[in-house]
Amino acid sequence: NWQTNQWGSNTAKFTYLKTGHTGSRSLEIQITKYTSGDAKWNSDPLVLTPGNQYLYTDYYQSNVTSRVVVYYMYANGSTTADDLRNAPASSGWTQYKDSFQVPQGATSMYVYHLLSTVGNLITDDFSVTPYTPVGLNRPLVTLTFDNGFEDNINTVLPVLANYGFKSTMYVSPDY
Repeated sequence: NWQTNQWGSNTAKFTYLKTGHTGSRSLEIQITKYTSGDAKWNSDPLVLTPGNQYLYTDYYQSNVTSRVVVYYMYANGSTTADDLRNAPASSGWTQYKDSFQVPQGATSMYVYHLLSTVGNLITDDFSVTPYTPVGLNRPLVTLTFDNGFEDNINTVLPVLANYGFKSTMYVSPDY
């Protein structure tokens, strides 16, 4: 049930190819003119468990950097989107993989591997599977304070120190 999907001001061509990474099918997007928006293929929406983490993978070929976006829908009609990491240009079949966590309240979602520039993207072998992070023996939180405002040092730092938290402060000595 693959369907084409695009928005903005761009000229996109969608082709259902008879070759692929495995098997005999893949999806191609070609953007020849671009001002704004993006072009993508989408399947039927997926229903996943809110709060759980998932791993998205596909195989792709592209002559430009492409984007991967997870798009969530909620019962009240609202939507949100999370950008996953970009996929660099690749002349041969390359596996893309990144994980995401479904927000509370999300009822369904799409994962789009898309183009938002002039170029070509071919995708195949899509997968969304449950994911358990590995490599950490304890939960971690990173706190970052940017712009070097004085209240970061005078107000925030003493509060963090009181609770035993460490932080990274980016101080700008001059603007």
